[in-house]
Amino acid sequence: MDLPEDLPLEFEDVNLFYEVANTSPAGLTLEIWLSSTPINLADLDRIQENNPKAVKNNITIGPGTKEDPATVTSVLTFDADEFTRLIEADTIYHLVKYINTTESAGAIEADDYLTIAAWADATCTINKH
Repeated sequence: MDLPEDLPLEFEDVNLFYEVANTSPAGLTLEIWLSSTPINLADLDRIQENNPKAVKNNITIGPGTKEDPATVTSVLTFDADEFTRLIEADTIYHLVKYINTTESAGAIEADDYLTIAAWADATCTINKH
């Protein structure tokens, strides 16, 4: 459903779901950043300092195989003000940093993969009187 741009919309709560699957022999921590402004890749260690509106979520997933992928679902909950600040721009910028948490994993093969699916569930009031 397309809503007119000037229609008042008030968010009550928002959940952002991440579903991750890993077929590689490496356990990983995913550092996922979301921001209403571009994220400076040259300054990864100071993202929140330079962009206080940026939101970070860490997801840890173990090693898996092609026959039995490791899977995890994570939920990031936003309050109404935090989500409104995040979507104030037309684009939500994202950055995913992968951190290997396995000390002695086997080699990652060309057909190993990591998938991240994301979706939001929001409760809102439209045109409140």
